[in-house]
Amino acid sequence: MKTFTQNRSYYIHFFLVVLCTYSLYGQTYAKGFRWGSTPEGYKTLAVRSSIQPEKWTSYVLIPRAQQQQIIRAKSTYKQVISLPVASVVLTSTTQIPAMEALGALNKVRGFTGLSYISSQQARNAIEKGSIKEVGASGNLDIETVLELAPELIVGYTMDQTPGFVGVLSKAQIPTLLFQDWQEHNPLGRTEWIKVMGVLLDKETEANTYFNQVVDNYERVKKIAQRAKTLPTVISGAVYQDVWYVPGGKSWMATLFSDAQADYLFKHNDQTGSLALSVETVIEKAHQAAFWIAPAQHTSWREMKSDQPSYTAINAFTQKKVITYALNKGPTGGVLYFEQAALRPDWVLSDLVYFLHPGIMTGYTPHFFNYTTP
Repeated sequence: MKTFTQNRSYYIHFFLVVLCTYSLYGQTYAKGFRWGSTPEGYKTLAVRSSIQPEKWTSYVLIPRAQQQQIIRAKSTYKQVISLPVASVVLTSTTQIPAMEALGALNKVRGFTGLSYISSQQARNAIEKGSIKEVGASGNLDIETVLELAPELIVGYTMDQTPGFVGVLSKAQIPTLLFQDWQEHNPLGRTEWIKVMGVLLDKETEANTYFNQVVDNYERVKKIAQRAKTLPTVISGAVYQDVWYVPGGKSWMATLFSDAQADYLFKHNDQTGSLALSVETVIEKAHQAAFWIAPAQHTSWREMKSDQPSYTAINAFTQKKVITYALNKGPTGGVLYFEQAALRPDWVLSDLVYFLHPGIMTGYTPHFFNYTTP
């Protein structure tokens, strides 16, 4: 039997392989995807269900050059993806910035709801006909998709029924559910760029991008900790007599906390939205210093006309209402909806800028502005 010393080169090689694999495929913040392997040794990606958290959908990932393995895998597994993916159809604007950041926008063949895309690079591709309309937002036109014959559909919700996935599967087009929107940690959403990186053979670029966002987020978080006060904050707006506010464990609540704000509805375990009566919100939040993200509202007068009860909120009467809805792309898409998931460091920077005036010197907000008169 060989000693440890005699096997030293083997162990060093094994350690480096494990370390490299972890750095490329491991994750720190995201909880909605995980890497693994099949009994045959095929690499797998598993995505958590948004409806049943205990349920995971697995995708088998095999290098394109290994044709025999791909053929064998397809006889056993429902969703087999050949790597690197050469062409995709996307279904959410949050997926556009990731493709752009990885220099892979040229692989996008179609999108549902082209008018929602704000990226200038993507709009240029749309005008040239490189990216086609493949249905309304969230609903694929199967016939058009089959004509484009992409290698992969990147979905964003479990609303895509088994029948829908089955039709595409019969045409050898797998559907990957991209569940970044389910992440509660802002950096967890960004970390989904690693999934794109693996699919596109852009692992190094994805990790570099993610690490830069993390570093900037942590830097701004430390700047916020210099603040001498924690201003009180409310969020959301009234829709059909119900005031929807971010839950206490939601993506937005985490950002408020990291921006050194006292979010008035933080004391609950909801990761989505809370549906509250207008009276409940006003009773708890009438003295709020700031009102962040009042849904799609852009002007103070519009808000007052829409819901006169808003005048009971201190932040409203003091005109400290901050909205993301003013910053739009060339076709009217809100930039925040497209870019914020991949740039939580920008969102945090904007919040710190408004909540703690003077602390972010020389900074220009990316998403937020005060509502207009």
